[in-house]
Amino acid sequence: MLTLFDQEYVWNLERERIRQEAFAEGFIQGLLSIRNAEKNEIVQLLLDENIRPDVIAEVVKIPVEQVIAIGKKQM
Repeated sequence: MLTLFDQEYVWNLERERIRQEAFAEGFIQGLLSIRNAEKNEIVQLLLDENIRPDVIAEVVKIPVEQVIAIGKKQM
């Protein structure tokens, strides 16, 4: 009987660990998604002000190709 209790306790601990990891991963993905959306918005605002894509890429810390792609998406 004690062995069954120990196994159930361990399973519950593992289940809780998995739940917490899944929550943390989802939370991080959500934050990254928001951050990427904000970056895209900033890039678009800078492009609208006719700032060169290479300068934007350096400031926002993304590749020039990504800056150009964001600009094309908004057209």
